[in-house]
Amino acid sequence: MKSNLLFAVLLFVSAAVAAPWAPPAYLERAVVYQLVLRNCTRDGNFKAAAKMLPHVRSLGVDVVYVTPFVEMDRDMDESGWSPRQVKSGFRTPKNPYRISDYDKIDPEYGTDADFRAFNAEAHRLGMKTYMDLVYLHCGPNNVLKDKFPDAFQRHPDGSVRTTQWHFPYVNFASKEVRKYLIGSMKHWIALGCDGFRCDVGDQVPIDFWQEAAAACRAVKPDLVMINEGTKAEWLEKAFDACYAWPFSFTIRAQIAEGRDVTCWDIDGTNLVQRMAHVRKYESGIPPNALMFCFMDNHDTAADDWENRFDRVLPVEAGNAAFTLMFLRRGLPLVFNGNEIADDSLNTFFAPVEDVARARKTVDWARALQPEGQKRLAHLRALAKLRHEHPAFGGGAMRWLTGGETNGVVAFTRMSADGKSRMLVAANLSSKTTEADFRAEGVAVSPAAERALGDAVVKADGTLAFKPWDFLVVELAASAAEAPKARTVMNVVNFVRGCEPRDPEMDLVKPIAEEIALNTKHHLPNTILLQYDAMIRPDLMKVVKTAEPDKTEYGVWIEMARQLVEKVGLAWRGRKGWDWDWFINPGFLMAYSHEERAKIIDEIFREFKSHFGYWPKSVGSWLLDAWSMDYMQKKYDVKGFCICREQDNTDAYGLRGGYFNGLYYPSRKNMLSAAVDMKNAVKAPVFKMLTPDPIYNYAKSVTPKGVESVPCTLEPVWYSGFTKAVVDWYFRVYTGPGMLNLSYMQTGQENSFGWGMIGKGLPYQIEVIARMAKDGRIDVEKMCDTAERFIREHPENCPQTQVALEDWGGDRKSVWYNSKHYRANLFLAGGVLSFRDVHKMCDGFEEPFLDKVCTGWQALYFTPPVLDEYLFKTDGRFKPVTFPGRFTEIKVETPNAETLVATAKGEGVADVRVTFTPGKIAVQGVPETLAKSVKPGVHVLDFDGYKYQVGVTREGDIVEADLSLPEVK
Repeated sequence: MKSNLLFAVLLFVSAAVAAPWAPPAYLERAVVYQLVLRNCTRDGNFKAAAKMLPHVRSLGVDVVYVTPFVEMDRDMDESGWSPRQVKSGFRTPKNPYRISDYDKIDPEYGTDADFRAFNAEAHRLGMKTYMDLVYLHCGPNNVLKDKFPDAFQRHPDGSVRTTQWHFPYVNFASKEVRKYLIGSMKHWIALGCDGFRCDVGDQVPIDFWQEAAAACRAVKPDLVMINEGTKAEWLEKAFDACYAWPFSFTIRAQIAEGRDVTCWDIDGTNLVQRMAHVRKYESGIPPNALMFCFMDNHDTAADDWENRFDRVLPVEAGNAAFTLMFLRRGLPLVFNGNEIADDSLNTFFAPVEDVARARKTVDWARALQPEGQKRLAHLRALAKLRHEHPAFGGGAMRWLTGGETNGVVAFTRMSADGKSRMLVAANLSSKTTEADFRAEGVAVSPAAERALGDAVVKADGTLAFKPWDFLVVELAASAAEAPKARTVMNVVNFVRGCEPRDPEMDLVKPIAEEIALNTKHHLPNTILLQYDAMIRPDLMKVVKTAEPDKTEYGVWIEMARQLVEKVGLAWRGRKGWDWDWFINPGFLMAYSHEERAKIIDEIFREFKSHFGYWPKSVGSWLLDAWSMDYMQKKYDVKGFCICREQDNTDAYGLRGGYFNGLYYPSRKNMLSAAVDMKNAVKAPVFKMLTPDPIYNYAKSVTPKGVESVPCTLEPVWYSGFTKAVVDWYFRVYTGPGMLNLSYMQTGQENSFGWGMIGKGLPYQIEVIARMAKDGRIDVEKMCDTAERFIREHPENCPQTQVALEDWGGDRKSVWYNSKHYRANLFLAGGVLSFRDVHKMCDGFEEPFLDKVCTGWQALYFTPPVLDEYLFKTDGRFKPVTFPGRFTEIKVETPNAETLVATAKGEGVADVRVTFTPGKIAVQGVPETLAKSVKPGVHVLDFDGYKYQVGVTREGDIVEADLSLPEVK
C-alpha cells in the first residue's frame, strides 16, 4: 500500500513539472541507422565506426543510433547471464545490456574522447546521434549498488528481484537512483548525444521518464526520446516515438512465408487479421508521435541466426518490405548491414577479443555482390523519395485493405497541403497476385507517374504483381479520397454519486457490472465521473478495478451540491436533493463565466487528486461553448460528449448541429460545427449514445407498435435492449453510404440502476466484442478517438448516417453533415422529402454563451433552412416534398466528401441528390416543383440573426449553395 501511494505522489509531481514539447521537425522525414559497435567493424570500437559514417550518410541516413557502449558487468556467475547470452555460445560475461557503470564507456569501445569525436564527425556530416539507455535493469555489480543501499528492487525476504533476463531490477522508488540516472543522461548529452532509445521503456515507470525528459529537454530542447514499447499514452508524456512491433513483425512474418523468423507481438493467423491489429494499435498513437519501424535489429539478428531473412529469402523480398517501411509514416530503421543484404551470423554477444568473431560481423564484401548492390541502390532511392517528395513530409497516411487477402500491403500518403498523393503497395509473397483498391477510392491510372516499382497498372485501375513486386505511384491530387468509413465504438459509462429520485438506488452495482463486462472482453472503454462520485470512496474503489490499460477516466460535469458549495456558491437545487437535472441549477450555463471557471477548476482538481493527471475526455448532457473552450485551452481536453438531438427532453432541446459523429464546435455555439477553424474550439464534440437516423428526430415519426421513447442505443430503452433493434443499429452504422467516420457510442449512467441497464448492455457488449474481433468495428477509448480525429482531420469533415432499412416501419433516412450545413433526405410511405436542412454559422450564438440561465429551460439551435419540427410553429421552414411515389434509395460515395443518393421513382423520374461540403444538387426535380424555386441569394432570419442561402436552377437540376458567408 505504501509503495502504491509513493507511486501516485511521484506521478502527480512529475505531471506537474513536465513541460509540453514538440518533436523536432526533422523526424518526419528522418532515416535511422542502428550501429552495433561489435558488429559493424572488425575492430568494434568508436574509432573504426567513425570511419564508416560517410558510408552511412551516403545511404540518406539522418540519425545514427548506437546500441549500449557503457561499461559491462564482468560477473562470471552464469546464473546471472541472460538466456540469449548463454545460447550465443560466447563464454563471456560481457553483455552490452548488463551494465556495471552508466557513466563510463567500456574500454572495448574506446574513451570519452573517442565518443565525442564520433559525435562530432556525425554532426559534421549532417547526422544526429542517439544512444541506448538501459535503465530497467543492470548488472549485479553495478556502481549503483555501492552508491545507494536501495538501488535494487527486493523481495520481502530481502533478495534482489531479477528480470526475465536474470538481471537485477533498478529501484525507481529511490530518489537518489533517479537523480543519478538523470545526471547520467545529461553527461552523455554534454558529450554530443542528441537523443535516447529507451530499452524496455514500457516497464520503467512513466513518471521517471517524465521527470527525466523534462530535465534533459531543459538542457537540450530538441532532444528525442524513443520508447522501446507500445504504450501510446506515454507518447504525450515523455516520448517522441514508440516501437511499431505489430507492423514490423507482421511484415516480417509475411515475407518469411512460414519460415522460423523472430516475430513477437502479432495478433492473428493471416495477413488480414494481423493488419487489422496493426491499424487498431496505430490508431491510438497521438498526432505528433511516430512509429519506430524495422525489418531487422540487434535482437532479431541474434535470435534468427541461420534464419535471418537475407539468408533465407531473395533480396527482392526484403526490398518489398523496406519499401513499405521507408515510405509509411514513421521512423524507418536500417540495421547495420541491411543496406547490403548482409547475411552474416550477426550477434552482439561476440566480444572483440574472441577469435571466432569474424563470421559474426557484417560481411562488407556483400557490397560488391549483385544482391548487395541491388539492396544498396534500393534503400538510397527510398531515402531520396522520403526526403524529397511532398507526400512523405508529414501528411496523412491511410491504410488500404483491397490487397491483403492476396498478400499485398498498401497505403496512401498525402502532402500536408493536399496537393500531392502517392500510393505505396507491395506484394509480400512469392506468388503472382492482384490488388484492387477502387472500392476504397483509389483507382490508379496506367499513365500515372511512377516513382518506383514494376507492378503493372491495368486499364481498369487494378494492379498486377509478380513475386515481391512493389509500386510507388503518383495519384490524382485530391484531398477527397473515398475511403470506407471507419466505424468506431466508444463504450462510455458515466457515474453519479447520488440519485435523489430514488435514495435507495444501488449506484455501485451498475458500474461494477459495466466494468465486469468490459473486462470480460478486454474492451477499451471510458468512465466519466461526476464530482459527487469522486468524493465517494466506495464508488471510487470499484471504479479503479477497471483494466488500467483498457480504461480511460474522465469527468462528467453536472452540478452537485457538494461541488457548488465547495467553490463558495449557494446550492439552488430542490430541498434535500444533492443533484438536480434542471438547467438551473444543474448545468454550467446557470452560472456566470467566473463561476463556471471556479466549478471546472474544482472538478479538475478533484480528478487529478485521484489519478495524477488532467482528464482528456469530458461529458455532460449539456455543455456550453465558453466552458468547452476554457477546458480545452487550460487543461488540454481532447474531446467532449453531449446529448444527441432531442425535443425539449429534461427541459432542454437540441436541434440543428451534426446529427451524429464528431465535429469541432464554434466558440459561439457548441451545437454548430465551426466553418473557419480560427473560430473553433480545438477539441471535437461527440453526440452521445448513437441516435437512430430515422426516429431520433421528431415525435411526429414513431416506430410501429412502440411507445414513444428515446430512439438511441442506450440500453435502458426499447431500442437499446431489443436484440433485433440492436442488431439493426450495427448493420446501419457499418453499412453503405458512410463517410470518414461512422461513430457509435453505448453505455449508461449508473443512476438508472442495474435492473434497467442489465436488460440491454450485456447483449450489446457481446455484439461489440464479436464485431471488433471480426475487424468490422474499432472499439476505442473516447480520448483515442478524439486524438485520432484531431490528427487526421485538421478541420470539420463530412460525416453521414444512412439507414436504408427500418426496424419499425418502411422508412429510409440519409443524413449528410459538413462544416457548412446538415441535411436529411427522408422516404416514408413512398413520399420523398427533405425534412431538414440547417446551416452552420460561426456567428450564431447559443442562448447562454455569455448570459446566465435563470429559468428551467434551454433550447439550442443552428439556423434552419428547412425543418419539419419547427414548421409546426413557423411556416417559413416548410419541408420540401417531391410529387409522386418513390420505392427505394440507393447511395454512392465517390470520394470522402461526396454522398450521392438516388431515389427510385414509381411512374415518375428518379431523383438524384448530390451532397458536397458546401452544396446540395438535386437532379430530377419535376417541373411543378421547380417552378416554385426562386434563383438567387435568399436572406433568412432566425431569432434576429440573418444568414444567406444561394439557389440556382438549370432544367431539372436545382442547386442550393449553403457555403455563402454570413450576413454582416
